[in-house]
Amino acid sequence: MDAWKRDRLYSEIRRRVAERPDGRLRRHWGWGLRFFAGRWADAYLERRPPQPGTAVVTFRCSRHVADPCDFTDEELTGYWSDVRTAAKAIERAGARAS
Repeated sequence: MDAWKRDRLYSEIRRRVAERPDGRLRRHWGWGLRFFAGRWADAYLERRPPQPGTAVVTFRCSRHVADPCDFTDEELTGYWSDVRTAAKAIERAGARAS
């Protein structure tokens, strides 16, 4: 992602977060800017190399899942639903920033 596109995307996400009633904007020490918090997953935009602007989606539950085969059916459905919601948020923010 070009630096100017990444900056515009970050600006759009910050603007949308500022409009939230709770004003939630959290940073995770390892991933960057959290832009989505779902029931099953959190999504972050990386701020540093190797790939600034890349989205990382992490499973939220208390146990570690190393492989999708380890999810229960409910977890698998919920996780991928949250991944799709995070992807759509990026898509909408990118469309507004261009």
